[in-house]
Formats: sequence, structure tokens, C-alpha cells
Amino acid sequence: MARRLRALLLAACCAAVASSTRALDVLSTPEQLERVESSSRLFALLAIAGDAAADTPSDALARAAHEKFPSLARLERELEGVVTFALVDAAAQHKALANRWNLPAPPALLVFADAPQQNPYTHKAYRNPLVVKAELLNQPTRLKKLLRDSVPAQYVTVLGAERVRTRADVEALVQEHTHDAATLVLLLSKQKKPSPLYRALAAEFHGRGLRFAIVSVSDDADAAALLAFFGVDAAPALLAIASPTQFTALPEDKMKTYADLKAFVAPLAATPEPTTDADAPTGQRKSAGAALTFVTASAFERDVLASNVVWVVAFTSSSAAVAAVEGSWQAAFDDAQKKAGMVGVAAVKCADEPALCATYGDAGVRVFPVALSPRGRLERAPVLPETFPDLASAVPVALATIPDQVQVLRSTAELNAFVSRAVAAKALPVVLFSAKSEPPPVLKAVALSLPAWNVAVGVVLGAAPEVKAQFSLPRTTATAFVCLVVRPADADAAVPEGASPFGVVKYDKKALGPYTYANMMRFLLSVLSEYPHPKLEGDDFAVDEPLGSGTDSADTLVPYLEQHNLPALCSGSVICAIGFFDAHAAALLDPESALSRAMRVLTQVAATSKQSREPFRFMWTNGRCQRAFAEAFGVGAFQMPTVVVYAPSKRRYAANVGTFTEENTRGFLQGVLSGKIGTAPVADVPGLRDECAPDEALDSAMGDAAVDDSSDDSADDDVLSEILADEQRTRALAAQQREADEQEAKKASKKKSKKASKKKKNKKKKTTSKRDEL
Repeated sequence: MARRLRALLLAACCAAVASSTRALDVLSTPEQLERVESSSRLFALLAIAGDAAADTPSDALARAAHEKFPSLARLERELEGVVTFALVDAAAQHKALANRWNLPAPPALLVFADAPQQNPYTHKAYRNPLVVKAELLNQPTRLKKLLRDSVPAQYVTVLGAERVRTRADVEALVQEHTHDAATLVLLLSKQKKPSPLYRALAAEFHGRGLRFAIVSVSDDADAAALLAFFGVDAAPALLAIASPTQFTALPEDKMKTYADLKAFVAPLAATPEPTTDADAPTGQRKSAGAALTFVTASAFERDVLASNVVWVVAFTSSSAAVAAVEGSWQAAFDDAQKKAGMVGVAAVKCADEPALCATYGDAGVRVFPVALSPRGRLERAPVLPETFPDLASAVPVALATIPDQVQVLRSTAELNAFVSRAVAAKALPVVLFSAKSEPPPVLKAVALSLPAWNVAVGVVLGAAPEVKAQFSLPRTTATAFVCLVVRPADADAAVPEGASPFGVVKYDKKALGPYTYANMMRFLLSVLSEYPHPKLEGDDFAVDEPLGSGTDSADTLVPYLEQHNLPALCSGSVICAIGFFDAHAAALLDPESALSRAMRVLTQVAATSKQSREPFRFMWTNGRCQRAFAEAFGVGAFQMPTVVVYAPSKRRYAANVGTFTEENTRGFLQGVLSGKIGTAPVADVPGLRDECAPDEALDSAMGDAAVDDSSDDSADDDVLSEILADEQRTRALAAQQREADEQEAKKASKKKSKKASKKKKNKKKKTTSKRDEL
């Protein structure tokens, strides 16, 4: 009997565990990860090592997660609707996750709270997650607060009570938010800020024809009139408003769970799925299944004209015209990306932007090229006068406009001279052997895509057999891509007399695939990670004919800071702007990685700083590898990515605080220059250690943040309190507050006289603050 009872209990426990683990989704494909990055909702992904040998790896992964973190099921239940939990097999996808999101050693928790951004080159959405130690799952109270505070707030408009004092105010407000056939979801509440539950609701339905707002109401005549206008008795109340005369109210007793709220607003959504692609930035909308990104006038100015890539833009006169060409655009777009990654594609709807279309000649496809300035900078060139009927005919012309910085080598003597000049300039010689009669567009694009590295790019057209033999290439080879690396000094003795002092690193087509832009860039970046050639100031590769490579381009101002170049880059009277990033340089192989995105931000900041003639010298380093160096400036794993300004001669520094965006970083640098941001002394700056291997695991500072908090909040409110709890407390304290207000009114006259006398005594002559030493 006892044995049977134990068996029944065990079966019940197993069933309970199984029912809890089924609630967790397991993300195993790139498409599933992209959906997380394109969503506006708050996601919490637990990266944990799974068992590939299990019969059902997904179930085994879920069981392992719940066994290791027992509080996970409770967090899922109590935060239902507020946050979406999911699992990722870190063992199967660790390399991809490490490059994509700087994933540390598993287990780790990735919190996606930021709004999705769009990569202007790939048109894909991305989000930078907050990476925290998974052990925080065993501190549910603390993690619950972190997640509730992280729910996006930008999708809810907070309206002041003064906006709805009269009937005319209410009608104007409704008209403002519903003029384009959208439905206004309005929460009447005594809270001044939207709860996490309401913010989560707005995030889930963002871009689906609904606008979310909250009005804080009080116990006065205006509030009573507002409630009466919508036919509700008291706050809180949730309203769906299509017009001043068409609205529906959700009763308070139906506002119990997230499911109740979602069931109320879901039928009002204009579409079952978001209408924007990856919730792209305002002004951009990508048509489903097409390579076109439809831009507004402001987005056109920002993303097309202000960029340094070639753009092909279709100005379409009707939706029918768009639909007619969508079938052929994807193939042409993919072809352009293979041949040159610096070609972007966009479209404009002339019905929505008539002035913009009129500026560029109405309907048709046009090419917006770039050119090299006399100082070697990429800049926007005038739009080509030709109009093309479709993308397929415009792409070859766009590829032909890419500026040429490739040295054509037609003989052995020219090849030897090219290599000698590259070595003298401390540049990495990169040579393409081609049977074509001119440099292919992909090589021209590659040469322009490595401005932060000192690289000399050449092409040998129709190479003779003896030239191929110099590089150990078969006589029948038509195309080959090689890098020449200088042999280490300690290897000189092993080089036979008369042999080449260079080693040849060849592009392995079988391993790397065809010669596309993406594959060639990955190959070069892998070579540069092993044989770094950062471009220092003055390290300009000179060629027989001006190629524009002697540049002051912004990207060349952001070299990689290492042990050997620290004295040259950051010493003496230089003011260093050091970017500390939590990733190895090998992560630059992936243009979608967090490091690649951070480098684009720092590069743009450096370009603006250079144009403004600011005294900063920009550089970046791997803060995870150079941990002691980073911590000398108060930079830990939590603070990266960030920028530190350091004056070596004065031994003072200032560290940026806040999100790593172009706007925030520019404001920080200007604040340091003006003296508004103070600097602090640095006692001892350690030297840089040897460069880490890409897969070297270093401790994260996340452990310092995970303070032991074994006590849990047993009386923690459930989901219902998200909207109602503060309302109930307000009603309970209303009587006490009125009594306190009456007592306070009696003392008002005395306080006013005291304040007036204080102001006279405290009024002093304003003095200017002393300018910071830096």
C-alpha cells in the first residue's frame, strides 16, 4: 500500500513538473531569435546548456531549467502577460549567441526591453539585451522588480488632467488620437504613471491600429464630469474610443488579469500582426515579403542622404506599381548584397510623400551614389540623372558608382612594388587574382569597408603562371584571394635563404563558400584578428596613383587599443576617448553582433567630433579581456559598452553614464569639454595584458550585482494589483488626507512669511564654477 502511494505521489509530481515546463517555449532557430529582436514586448530568455542526446531535447531543456531554478515557474505565473519567458540551448548555439549578444558562459538570463531598431544595411531588426546572471532567478522578489521596471513605457502616452477639463477638451483629445482611423485605448486612473501590466499591453499591440494613453483623475468636479462623459462610475476604468460618440468601457470587475485586458482590446486591433517590420523606427515601414523599405521624408533625409552607402530608391506612384515589382525585387536585392554590402534599397510612396517624389522627378527608380572627397572621406554625391524602370536595371549602375580604392597590378614588378609600399606603411597586403579585365565591385566595396584597419588592397588581372607560383597557386586557378602576413621575428632563422619573408593566408572557397561580400569580409576580419593592423594617425598607404587612401575618415580614428600600441595612441598630452566593449574583435565578423552595432555608434561619434575639430583621439578595446585596465576607470561588465575620456598627462578621467547611443555619447563629450561634467583623478593605470583568445572565458561583473537575497516577499501582490492596488489605498487614505489638508491650511500664512524671509537671507551673488582640469 505504501509503495503504491509513493508511486502515485511521484506520478503527481512528475505531472506537475511537466505541466509547468510546457509553458516555456524553446527557441532553436534563427527565425525565432529574430522574432524576439523584432518584438516590442519584454522578453526574458534563459540560456542554459541542454542535452543533445535526449530523446526530446526541448522537454529535457525545460526540465533542466525548472530543476535548476525552482522559482522559474512561479515567476512565469505571477508575471503572466508582463514578460514572456523562453529558453535557448546555449550548448547548441553558444557561438552564435556569443557573437550576437555577447553571451557569457551559461547559464545566463537575457532581458530584452529596448525598442527594436533597424539595421539600415541589412534591414533587419535588432535589440541589445541586458545580460544578467541566471542565479538571479533564485531571488524572485528582486528579479520580479527588475522585470516590472523594465517593461517598455514609450508606448503609453501620459496625459495631464488639464487636457480633459471640459467636454471640448475631451472631444479634441479623442479627435487628435483617432483622426487616422486608430482606436484610442484610455485608462482613467488615480495613478500618475501606467502600471507594468498596462505598459505590457501597449507594447504587445504596438503598431496594430491602437493608441494607448492614461489620464490621472482625482476626486473633484472635473474628474466627475469626465467619468460621467464616458458613462463610468469611478476610476479605474478602461475605455476603447473610436470617436467622441463611439466608445466602450471595460467594467472594473473585468480588469482582473492580463488575459481580461487583452481580450478587451484584441478585437479592436486593425491587424492580427504588427503592420511594421520589426517595429522599425518611426518613418520606416517594410512591406511583408519584400526587400523594399518604405520611408517618409524625414527617414529619407536621415537614412539615405545622411549615410555613406550607395542607395537605390524606388519612387512608386501607386500600391499597384509596388505590388507589380515586389516579385522581382528580392532576387535583385540579394544579388546587390552579395556583390557589395554597401548598397542599400528603399522605396517611397508618392501618394504619401508627394513633395519628396516631385523633388526627384516623380515615379521611377533612382541611384544615390557616394564619392570620395579630396580628403578621402566618403560623402553623398549628386543623384544620378538616369531613371530606371526597376531595381534589376538600377543595381548594376549602383555597383559601378562605388569609389575605387583598389590598386591594379599588371606585372610582377608592380606587384612587388605594391607589397613593398604596404609593408613600409605597416599595412596588410591583400591581393585578389582575377581573370576579369577590371576590379570587381565586391573588391571595391571590401576596400571601403575596412577604414579602421591599415589594409592595402590590390588586384592582379590575368596573372601569369609564374606569378601564381609565387603564392603557391595552381596554374589553372582563375580566382584567388590571399593576404600576405609578415613572418614573426623569431621565425627568421627558419626561413631558407632567398625565400619570401611573408606567409600566405588563402581564402578557402570550400570552407568559406563563394566570393561574396559577406564571406570575403569574414575572411579578412578573421585574418586581422590574428594579425592586427590597426590604422594609426599617419599610417596612410601610398600608391602610384592617388586612391584616396590617405584619409582622415572618421573610422580611422577608432583603432583597436592593444598592449603594443598603447604608448603611441594614449600618452602625453593626448585626450583619449576610449570605448570599452564587452566582446572580442572577432565578433566584428558578424555585422549584426552587439560589437558591430557599438562600433557603428562610436565611429559616427568620432566622425562628428573630427568635423567639429574637438581634441579627442578615439580608440576602443576589449573591456572583458582588459578587465584591470577598465576597472581603473570604474568600468565593469555592467557599464559596457561605454566611453571614458582620459588625459594621461594630468591623470584624470571621466566615464560616461547612461545608454550607449550616439546622442548620449556626444552629450557626454561636449559636457567634458565645457566643464559641466567633472573629472576624477586616477591613481594607477595598469598596462594592457596580452590579447585574449576569442573564446577565452573571463569573469563577469554580474556576480557583484547579485547580492544574496534569500528572503522572498511572501505577501507580494499578484497581477491584479497592477492597476487596482494603488487605487484602493488612495480611497482608504482619502479621509485622512482631507483632515491633514485642513490643518495644513491653518498654518499656510505663517509658512509664507517664513519662506519670504528665508529667500532674502539666502539670496547671494551667483559665481561661475571653476573649469575642470581636463
